[in-house]
Amino acid sequence: AWLRGMAATAMHLYEVVDVRPGTSITFRDVVLGGAPVTVRERGLSREARRGHLFATRILAVGGSGEPEIELSCVPISPFVARSATE
Repeated sequence: AWLRGMAATAMHLYEVVDVRPGTSITFRDVVLGGAPVTVRERGLSREARRGHLFATRILAVGGSGEPEIELSCVPISPFVARSATE
């Protein structure tokens, strides 16, 4: 199941739209749009703030049975994001 989930996803550029510290982060895909997705994330949710940008891969169903960040979550500066999406 994990390998199928990895094969079905790619790294995207996400903006943080909501944070529940110690519990979850809600992201929106900057490039593709679509509905925001909330992921269970304890560590990063303590540091992330609305408007922060990250390149990451989100599995629709992670080990918890809910959406989760898979592997790494790379912070992206607004300058880099702007030049990548123009």
